[in-house]
Amino acid sequence: MKSKIVILFISFLYCYIIINQENYGPFYWDTSGYYVYLPATFIYNDVGKLAFYPKVINDHNLNNHELFGISEQPATGRRLDKYPVGTAICEAPFFFIAHSYALITEPEKADGYTPPYWLAIVFGGVCWVAAGLWFLRKLLLRYFSDHVTTITLLLIGFATNLYFYVVMSAGMSHTYSFALFCILAYLCDEWVRSGRKYMAALIGIVSGIIVLVRPTNAPVLLMPLCWGLKDMSIKQLLGFYKRQSAGIVAAVLLFGLLLLVQLSYWKYVTGNWLVYSYGGEHFNFSDPQLFNGLFSYAKGWFVYTPVALVAVAGLWPLYRRNRALALLLLLHLSLSVYLVFSWAQWSYGGSFGCRPLIEVFGLLALPLAALIDATLKKRKLMLTIPLFIFLSFVTVLNMFQSFQLKKNVIQWDFTDKKSYWATFGKIPE
Repeated sequence: MKSKIVILFISFLYCYIIINQENYGPFYWDTSGYYVYLPATFIYNDVGKLAFYPKVINDHNLNNHELFGISEQPATGRRLDKYPVGTAICEAPFFFIAHSYALITEPEKADGYTPPYWLAIVFGGVCWVAAGLWFLRKLLLRYFSDHVTTITLLLIGFATNLYFYVVMSAGMSHTYSFALFCILAYLCDEWVRSGRKYMAALIGIVSGIIVLVRPTNAPVLLMPLCWGLKDMSIKQLLGFYKRQSAGIVAAVLLFGLLLLVQLSYWKYVTGNWLVYSYGGEHFNFSDPQLFNGLFSYAKGWFVYTPVALVAVAGLWPLYRRNRALALLLLLHLSLSVYLVFSWAQWSYGGSFGCRPLIEVFGLLALPLAALIDATLKKRKLMLTIPLFIFLSFVTVLNMFQSFQLKKNVIQWDFTDKKSYWATFGKIPE
């Protein structure tokens, strides 16, 4: 019961903080590129040339560069948005609510970028995260007590940089990815437990959206493929797949249909079905910046989100409970970390901590809960007190540093050791 209340608490506190911020709006830089599909398609009927875009950006002062993320396509005379369509799909229900409201109240301002639209996207992000936490709660309660689940949800909500990207930098893809990861994990668990074929179809839909939101989320597809190994042998899992063949076929078809949305857009705009839309940006798979990505003062995951250390350490107590599940999560984490830090711009520009790893907390909640559960069951104050002091500290630190970044006390792009400690604990004016 406490875990139900804590989801409401997290959601209401998110909303309270959002409401009490100044000059808030999500349509700038990357977020405008994710979102532009919606007004382009449903207001301006111009998803190909985006002729409206420069004027809208200028009128609403969105970016320093009017066509950020947009490239001209000489072969077709159209313009290509480099960002995938998945985030816009997630934002669509809230966009339609906002557009309906704008048409009724102030039709002359129904341009896709006035306050009703950005408020819908901001609070829509809260709704997505609340839904993700709801499914995460349902999953955690299958393995842990309500008390442990409550603590875990609070840590995910306030001790990770998910907090920053919900309340202070809405519209980025990571909040939607996080929610979708939570939903996918629950669906995988429910599919294996119940054997209901329609669960496989739902997994296909959610998996397709996950890849459309961020193609680099692809390692999460290991979950539906291997989740059953936590309860079955390989032979038993193959038998399960055979019995579920109809559902699996439906899942693959639905997954493919969703990917066709992106492929069709590329074909329409460029004339080609397959396009690498990021131009000169690329991966360096032979030189992943693993140490910098995890430990540097620039954007180190463990430096700016230290609760991740506890979550990773929790893989050991989880391994002692369920080896296959712990190894699956470790494999997914390893692939994700390698992929994320193989990107040439491994710091990911102006951001708080390592934003591309926000979504993995939808899965790392399990080992995080496992460590908390194991510590509480030992009933040793010498273990419990230091752990909860550390968890309390990193929660406060995360929220405080988020506020510092919002107020430009912490550098957005690239912090070094000297500047990190110079601003550590500094209260914004």
